[in-house]
Amino acid sequence: MKTEHKAKVEQKVAAVKASYAQLGSGEGDLSELLRIIHFPGYTTPAEAVFTVGIAESLATIAAGLNQLHQTLVEGAKAVVAR
Repeated sequence: MKTEHKAKVEQKVAAVKASYAQLGSGEGDLSELLRIIHFPGYTTPAEAVFTVGIAESLATIAAGLNQLHQTLVEGAKAVVAR
């Protein structure tokens, strides 16, 4: 891999790490959300549909990101092992 490509990969991986760090800091927000949804009259049935849909989408996206992460690392290891 050329030096400029290595630098670009390092830059992108650093950006991914920074994004992961921000996601980790959102754990408190999600705990707060779980507390809030139990308040009486939290939301209407229609708003509940949006809330559930967004939560499902976030779970799907997170699972996809996890799979992509694993594939990237496993692929890199496979290249080195050959």
